[in-house]
Amino acid sequence: MRNNKKLFLITIIFSLFILKSLFANESKTPEFLKTYKPKPDTLIVVVFHPTMYVLESVNALKKAGFIPDNMYIVGVYNTHERADYSKSFKFANSFTKKWIFFNACSKELSPENLFTKNGCYSTFRLIIEKADGAILFGGADIPPYLYGEKTSLLTRISTPFRHFFELSFVFNALGGFQDTSFTPLLQNKPDFALLGICLGEQTLNTGTGGTLIQDIPSEVYNKDSIEDIVQLNKETMHRNPWTAMYPEKGLISYSLHHIKLIKNKLLNNLTVYENQTPLVVSSHHQAVEKTGKNFEPAAYSMDGKIIEAITHKKYPNVLGLQFHPEFKIIWTDHSKVCFEPDGAKNSIADLLKNDDESYSFYENIWKWFFTSVQTNHRTSKEY
Repeated sequence: MRNNKKLFLITIIFSLFILKSLFANESKTPEFLKTYKPKPDTLIVVVFHPTMYVLESVNALKKAGFIPDNMYIVGVYNTHERADYSKSFKFANSFTKKWIFFNACSKELSPENLFTKNGCYSTFRLIIEKADGAILFGGADIPPYLYGEKTSLLTRISTPFRHFFELSFVFNALGGFQDTSFTPLLQNKPDFALLGICLGEQTLNTGTGGTLIQDIPSEVYNKDSIEDIVQLNKETMHRNPWTAMYPEKGLISYSLHHIKLIKNKLLNNLTVYENQTPLVVSSHHQAVEKTGKNFEPAAYSMDGKIIEAITHKKYPNVLGLQFHPEFKIIWTDHSKVCFEPDGAKNSIADLLKNDDESYSFYENIWKWFFTSVQTNHRTSKEY
């Protein structure tokens, strides 16, 4: 009996030691980029705000074959963000071959020092120096005071420090109207691949001095009730209004609508047809209003009132998309979902595949991005 107790205690101590070893790096402030020495055959892509949603989306892209085996994903964040990344650390450690790492910046930011060199500048520089690309994902509303406007009653501010960090990165990487004399980091690495999705597109725009429509239904379509919104043409709905009326029905919050591409804009970056109007998946109530420095529209909603994509005039591999090409329900999870209270259930992937070449349009977005990452890796010059 004594030997059994002793063996049990030894097993417990050994298990605790293993767990401590696994999470030792995450118990401190992780600094992968600071210690990483670039390798000629290894690609690095940074993802901001590396929540489980973000990492699961990235993993879905890997399973779908877009992310090559020689690519590391580095989750970058500011320690002052209101986010618990413990599940993300655990998820990253669950793979036999580790390919997800983390890098945090612990420097404080404030609205007064975002659009200049600040305490996070060394982290921003490391991203541009050592990574080959970066992705800004979706999320909550950006505080309007950061782009010089009063706050609408319909704007919801919940993650200010995340916005401080990501907006400051965009300004330091691309420059902006906030200080036209500022030298952006991409000046030394112009092929760097930078993709902004939904909030990410809005961050690209406001980080370079642009502004946002704070609420599409009320500001663009003059609607102030859900009952009025559901009467609109579905091509004008940028998120599913039914979910606000019937939350108990488990309806999906996304909306599907078509967009129209601008000739010689998005067409230069993606393999698409000039007159193609792909179906896209979106979930947002804000959008680009005045474009930021060096950005121009690349796609519009079918009625021409909402900018659906922006491209950068100076840096060819910088792209913002108002819609979502990353959802795992497109690539790996083909569960059937319902949009309306009495509607039929359908797979998002099937709906895209059945709408001309919409699914291939989504595929081409990721083929373009990861090809741009590889191009940047080959052409990069050391500082």
